[in-house]
Amino acid sequence: MNYRLEHLEELEAEAIYVLREAIAQFENPCILFSGGKDSNYSLFLAKKMNYEIKCLIFIYTQNDASYMFQKTSLKIIKQQAKALNLPFIYIKTKGEKEKELIK
Repeated sequence: MNYRLEHLEELEAEAIYVLREAIAQFENPCILFSGGKDSNYSLFLAKKMNYEIKCLIFIYTQNDASYMFQKTSLKIIKQQAKALNLPFIYIKTKGEKEKELIK
């Protein structure tokens, strides 16, 4: 087996560990979902591990300069949630890191 594949397997094992720990703490796990590769992969791993995800949560920033949240197409994410038969929660934020992380 080559180094790159071994490294990817280690990363996946670490992601599975984090996912197991997080899901073990909550009765109704949801996934913070941007529609990007990381949130799609988290959802894929959860489904692969037969976890029942209760919903997808999307945080939409009103701040174009925000690096906290992506400005993904809301339409596409709604379609993904519908295709997965998962409820969809939509939250707007001003995208002001220092103010919003303290809450």
